Amino acid sequence: MPAHMDEIATIAQDYFDQHEAHAVMLVDHQISMALGKSAWEEALKWYRVRHRLRRLQMLHAGGKTSRLAY
Repeated sequence: MPAHMDEIATIAQDYFDQHEAHAVMLVDHQISMALGKSAWEEALKWYRVRHRLRRLQMLHAGGKTSRLAY
């Protein structure tokens, strides 16, 4: 597994340990900050973290999805 994927998995797991809505809000804030600085690679990393976090949340909920998942 590439090193950047390990980093994404680790960050997503750290955020997963927080309340679901709060975790997504924090990751969205990181995305906004990166986009505001035109830091495209950083924004892409946080989008990947968000996707991984939502997948973890769905798996934890028994595979149920919501409209807010994506």
